[in-house]
Amino acid sequence: MAAGSCANNLTFTNSCGQSFPVNPGINTALNGVVHKYIYPVDFDSKNSELLISLMSVLDDAELNGFREMSSKFRQNVISADTFYLHCLEIMGDNLPNIFPGLIAQLPDIQKQQVQFQLLQINE
Repeated sequence: MAAGSCANNLTFTNSCGQSFPVNPGINTALNGVVHKYIYPVDFDSKNSELLISLMSVLDDAELNGFREMSSKFRQNVISADTFYLHCLEIMGDNLPNIFPGLIAQLPDIQKQQVQFQLLQINE
């Protein structure tokens, strides 16, 4: 398989219109360039919307637990699976409505790909 090719042929398109293969471990285009996350212009407003959504379904203890687990995931202290399962546990039926926004705001393309794949597998 060529560098940057995607066995599942799925791609993720970010808010800037850039497409990336949805395949954990691959974050390069066909030309071998490693992609860097670019914060969208509306990042702060999307982050505020996401926080409002989280606050509407989580109590204070769950929200604090989410923040802690999110931080641990971003710092590679916990696995993508552990983070996803925690989100599923606290968000329940609201996960499909909130989790895509979490993925989009995650400033790490490889972590986005893994979380997107977990969401797709578990739908």
